[in-house]
Amino acid sequence: MTPVYTQNIPSGAAPQITSFTASSNSITAGTQVTLSWVVSGASYLIVSPDAGAVGSTSISVAPAQTTTYTLYATNAFGRTTATVSIAVH
Repeated sequence: MTPVYTQNIPSGAAPQITSFTASSNSITAGTQVTLSWVVSGASYLIVSPDAGAVGSTSISVAPAQTTTYTLYATNAFGRTTATVSIAVH
């Protein structure tokens, strides 16, 4: 049986999402909303659906129907998620 090595395995904390908010949680179809976040310790961020990889601290979206957006913050030690919903009337 091959030995399992447990020394020199990198360890650390997963990213921390302090906030993930929308400028408005209720809009009419096609209205732009700004999604904003505060994240620490992330190597990269993804906003889903539609936005994909992001490199700033906010993006604008214009959902045509009620949508829940998920922010994925990832680094070598794990992934953290947060969600925000926008109701479309």
